[in-house]
Parts: sequence; C-alpha cells; structure tokens
Amino acid sequence: MQIYIYIDGTLYDFKCTKKERYAWKDVAQILGYYLLDCISKDHKDQENDLDKYEIRRIAFYKARFGEIEYYDVSRESYLKFIKEFDMLLEKYVRKKGGGIFVH
Repeated sequence: MQIYIYIDGTLYDFKCTKKERYAWKDVAQILGYYLLDCISKDHKDQENDLDKYEIRRIAFYKARFGEIEYYDVSRESYLKFIKEFDMLLEKYVRKKGGGIFVH
C-alpha cells in the first residue's frame, strides 16, 4: 500500500514493507512527483493540486519501523537538475546526429 500526504512543505511517502531499505522505484516515484510538480509550476498549470504550495522536503515514513527519513529539496536543486538534464540530452542528440522525434 502506498499513500502520499502533503503537510507543511513536506511531501510524505507512507510505506508498509518488511524491508528496511527502499527500492529504487519507490524513490524514483516520489522524486518524479516532485519534479512533475516543479514542471507544472513552471508552466503555471492551474490544475496542479499543490499550485499554491511549495514542496521543500520529501519524507519517507516506514510504518513497520516507526521511522521517518527527511530529504531537503529546493527550487535551486530542481533548476540544477534541469540544467544537467538539458546538457545530457543535448550531448545525446548531437551523438545521434539529429533531433528528437516523438512517435
């Protein structure tokens, strides 16, 4: 079972698992939500549920262990990520010798 809750600048991911560690897909999923929220705000998407709120932290709550792990995220880290992603994408496109085509 998976639940996400936004409280006071923190997006919480609640997990009920026997494992103490998170799988990559769990971390990627909440980071994806964070990145999509940032992109949505960049495009002034009025339908974004968190449009008027800022995600400043991501938290993983492990219900079986009673632990919460917090990770600070900031607008600056998002912008740095986007810049690095753009550079990698540009290198990839140049290496392939063309543009990006969507099918």
